[in-house]
Amino acid sequence: MFNSSQHKKFSQEYTFYVNEGTEEEYKCKGYKKDQFGVVLTIIAGILTGFIPVLALFYFKRKIILYLTCKRCYHVEAEYFLIMDIYKRHFIVRCKSYDRSRNITIDFKTSQSFIGTHNDVLTYFVFRDVKYTLNKETLTFRNLNGYCGLDCSNIIDAAPLSLNEMKNRKYLYGDNKLHIANSSYFSLIFDEIINPFYLFQVGSFGIWICDEYYIYAAAIFLISLVCVAASVSESKQANTKMIELCNCEDFSVDVILSNNEVQSVNVKDLVPGTIFYMPTNGFKMFCDAVLLNGSLIVDESLLTGETTPVTKIAITNGSIQDNYEPHKFKLQTVFCGTYVIQTRYYKDEKIKAMVVNTGFTTFKGNLVNSMLYPKPLSRKFYIDAVKIVGSLFLFGLCGSIYSFIVLYKNNNDWFHIIIRSLDIFTIMIPPSMPIAMTVGFIYARKRLRKCNIFCNNAQYVNFAGIIDCAIFDKTGTLTETKVAITSVVKSEGGSFSENSILIDNIEDNQSIKKCIACCHTLTRVNNNVVGDAMDLAMFNASRWVLEDNEENDNEQYDDCVPVVLKSFNTLEEIGILKYFPFNTTVKMMSVLTSSLDNSDLISYSKGAPEKIIPLCLFQTVPNNVYKKLDFYTRLGYRVIALASRHLNDTRWHNAMHMTRDEIESKLTFEGFLLVENNLQPKVKKTLNLLESVNIFTVMSSGDNINTSICIANKCDLIKKPILYITYDGPFSNTEFFKSAPKFPCNISPIIKMYYSSNDDESSCSDENTAKFRDCDISALVDDNMCAHSELKNFDFVMEGYVFDILKERYTNILRQILPYCKVFARMSPDQKCHLVDSYQKLNYIVSMCGDGTNDINAMRMSHVGISVSKSEICAAAHFNTQQDGIECIENLIKEGRCAMVSSFCVLKYTAIASIIQGISMMVLYTVDSTMTDSMMIYSDLVITMSATFLIANNPTYKWIVPKKPNSNLLKASNLITFAIHSIIIVIVQCGSIIMLSKHYKSEWGSEYVDYAAYVLFNLTIFQYLSGIFIYCKGPPYRKSMIHNKLLSVWYVVFSSISFYFLMNGYPNIITRFLSLSIPPDVYFRLALLLIALIEFYLHNATEIISTKYFGGNIEKTRTNSN
Repeated sequence: MFNSSQHKKFSQEYTFYVNEGTEEEYKCKGYKKDQFGVVLTIIAGILTGFIPVLALFYFKRKIILYLTCKRCYHVEAEYFLIMDIYKRHFIVRCKSYDRSRNITIDFKTSQSFIGTHNDVLTYFVFRDVKYTLNKETLTFRNLNGYCGLDCSNIIDAAPLSLNEMKNRKYLYGDNKLHIANSSYFSLIFDEIINPFYLFQVGSFGIWICDEYYIYAAAIFLISLVCVAASVSESKQANTKMIELCNCEDFSVDVILSNNEVQSVNVKDLVPGTIFYMPTNGFKMFCDAVLLNGSLIVDESLLTGETTPVTKIAITNGSIQDNYEPHKFKLQTVFCGTYVIQTRYYKDEKIKAMVVNTGFTTFKGNLVNSMLYPKPLSRKFYIDAVKIVGSLFLFGLCGSIYSFIVLYKNNNDWFHIIIRSLDIFTIMIPPSMPIAMTVGFIYARKRLRKCNIFCNNAQYVNFAGIIDCAIFDKTGTLTETKVAITSVVKSEGGSFSENSILIDNIEDNQSIKKCIACCHTLTRVNNNVVGDAMDLAMFNASRWVLEDNEENDNEQYDDCVPVVLKSFNTLEEIGILKYFPFNTTVKMMSVLTSSLDNSDLISYSKGAPEKIIPLCLFQTVPNNVYKKLDFYTRLGYRVIALASRHLNDTRWHNAMHMTRDEIESKLTFEGFLLVENNLQPKVKKTLNLLESVNIFTVMSSGDNINTSICIANKCDLIKKPILYITYDGPFSNTEFFKSAPKFPCNISPIIKMYYSSNDDESSCSDENTAKFRDCDISALVDDNMCAHSELKNFDFVMEGYVFDILKERYTNILRQILPYCKVFARMSPDQKCHLVDSYQKLNYIVSMCGDGTNDINAMRMSHVGISVSKSEICAAAHFNTQQDGIECIENLIKEGRCAMVSSFCVLKYTAIASIIQGISMMVLYTVDSTMTDSMMIYSDLVITMSATFLIANNPTYKWIVPKKPNSNLLKASNLITFAIHSIIIVIVQCGSIIMLSKHYKSEWGSEYVDYAAYVLFNLTIFQYLSGIFIYCKGPPYRKSMIHNKLLSVWYVVFSSISFYFLMNGYPNIITRFLSLSIPPDVYFRLALLLIALIEFYLHNATEIISTKYFGGNIEKTRTNSN
């Protein structure tokens, strides 16, 4: 199949990578069947009853692969062992089939790179994405439609024929997000093969053999309820996911290669299909790029953008770059968005071309991230498993001991074996799964009451141990609605002396027209809609937007879909062409025509550092950067405005001008000043986080000085500032070179610049002098950690500097991050890398934003919080309906409370198992045992009900600087647990010794029956003592008295136990529990005294442990670390 040169070239390749360098990078190894290994595995399976083989198949499938297959070149593989970046392993089958058709997937060259006619298509499917083998480069790549193609290839693409569509469908499959509808049988099977439930099945058999019929039936019913609840939740989640992925089944008109139009079902569409957009409102069924016209869509489900977005056609004047959906957002209609309006001109309906289908669409990626989320830290789960393992070892020792004493007591072999195994079932408590989750369930319920919704209860755990809180600025720290009232006008190469109110500018002035026209607003149902910033600008201009209002989905005139009109001058300006904003160019432009005199003028707006270099130098004031610095330091968000007159250009030629041509030789018009008002309670919340040692960071897309001013307003920055910038190749330091206090001539390396803060500082001039015009790399070489003065400053940097440090100066970045408070001009990708950088420093990171451009960063963080009221909650871990960021306070409280509650329940469950296990071993020693009814009362009525109630303590009213200990197995916990266990052993053994010494001769044969009574009553009091000592209160939960249900329960059962011990049990209870009560009241009084002494011993142990060993508390990382 492959020639010798190819084999030689890849003779060393046993491992290959797909999606290399991305978050979805996978390391793959090829395997093919080894017949000898298969035979040996089958023989081994027959000899062992296939039980080990089945266990490996379900729990360690990788080992089965090793046993039955051997390594091979990936081009010959039948199976692939795939490892993701989190070291998780998966096995997929490599598939191939003969094809009698030529399938083109290299759209750029229109050549098939999978092979020629009658060749074999080789591929594998992993996480619903298909990866195909390129027979020329012998590499696998995912099928991502037209991504990466030059825009001209898309614009000039010819329609497909029906045969070509059919052939491509073999490659791409149906255009749908197929989620398997899991049957109840499969869900139940997946649940019961859990090792814990498999252990329970064996336990039922042992209990029944030991005549614990009622107890076994009760545990079986409880387990059944737990399985049913889990299966029901899984089924609901599966059903919701299917509903999310469902697409309306309808047809669209497709343009074929012979220019015919044929109706085709949306599920049969493939990349490259050109179709007419339906005119009525509908949900988009694929990712498609607009070829003409415009659309108005609602993208709230996918991006969190609550306002409708206008989509425009891709043109040759678009950015000269390869097509990528995230770069061409305004030209791409994403799958899952709701199309509100379609707008076309004359008889030319809107055409679009399919670029991605199925799971390669934007919605497919979102669904994929929900189906296969980033793995949670399993430390809590691992600690719980270790506790179970420790109990298992204790049970093993107990079984050996029980076997010996039962044998010595001349029990028959059946009872010796069954009761020895019974110790195992006692030591692994049935309530363990409940204990691991009940704290999070209560926290999730309380969060709902605060209008905070959680997609996965396990994320509540992280909320309690947050080290670093990153906040987006716009819409999160500041209000979404912006206030635009004034401009700084530039005329004749000089600025106006002061800012001017927009209302005081005549409508015929160029800067006013720029404000009125440079946007992508449109009209929907007689309302002007679009981006919040565009809308605020337009409203400030007092102009009117007009368009065809007869029918929103009908045709428009020849060339002007949107007309702007001034009431004062009655001038009308039509927008001919859009060059939309994106994060790459950081600016936008429109080409307009005056309907009065046909003048062609382009208007541009954007980031000053992008607009100013594109303007004619004679139109730019000399003090432009000083003016920019002045207003940004006042906290304004500054937008540069510019225009270009194209009077010498014909209309036809202007319509074909590229973006680079339109956005050159501009006339600088001035600055638009945007006010950033803080959200209510932002300052209070950030100060609270700082006071409890949570490192707070702002990540903003705005100018660095604007970001710093907002940071100052909300008390995020409280120390003198150290700017970090770069003056090497590809730098962007025009602002730094011109701004005051910044040196102009610096060497091409990373630099720090000192800038005084308005707030008073204790830093001495001697310290600040060390870092003025300082070379960071020299500091690192000289052991930067030794410069303790750094903690006296707050660092700030821009996104491009962050990228340089991340790529070239990783060591510097790692040492700066713990002090860096503001990151400005950050793109969505840079925000993701910022979260990842803090995580690599072992911070537990939260990301709080409105979801507009930080969805991926929220997903990547340990705790993603969306403050948007849209459906973006599908992507974030937490979604709040509250305004502002104060929700994080409740989230931290509930997280800490949930973690402590789970620890308390786990500790109580473990100590209850020790109590019950020791009591059974002691009873076996005297040839006695607990009755079925006793086990039900102690294990279900007492222990399991307490498990639910202990976790229900309310959260504490304050957040303390110390976070709860996240290490369940720390030395102090283990030592304390051991001491409790020793006390239990001493008390139980001592009580039996006391019974034996003083009453064995007096009571004769009834002594053995009284032993069960003694330990039954003592264990009840030991359970009650365990509840009291493990029901932790402040500083993370309120005290036990605030847990009303538990308080009532505790008083009732303590009173009942005290009364029955002193006065005897009623006859009906005595018969039910099969108790033999000692007649001596003084003996029962002695038992009560022993129980009280034990209670005080347990409490003293816990108090001493908490006070001197830090019991349940550990310090958080401080900012100076």
